[in-house]
Amino acid sequence: MKTFLSALALCVGLSFLPAASRAQTPSPTVVVRVYEIINHRNLVISYGNGKTETVKTPGAVGDKDQQESAAQIQQVVDRLYQEGYHIVSTAGGGTQGGPVTTYIFRRNQ
Repeated sequence: MKTFLSALALCVGLSFLPAASRAQTPSPTVVVRVYEIINHRNLVISYGNGKTETVKTPGAVGDKDQQESAAQIQQVVDRLYQEGYHIVSTAGGGTQGGPVTTYIFRRNQ
């Protein structure tokens, strides 16, 4: 009986191993959302597996702020391309605070 319980415990423990190893694998998809709120603009970048980055950019008020915001978006897109991602989809919409744009990037594995 002791051997049976030990074997059962080992099997149960090993059954979680594939799920744990998948959790560490980087996602082939990155989602970038650009929130253009009146006084500020945020880029929220989700790499999957719980890894998210927020880039705060100047608000879209004046020409200079708009240029700086566009330059920061360009830097994020260039970095993702350098990491092997390519854009597969974009979508735009809005909230009461302002427009939201979503970019979907994929990388071949």
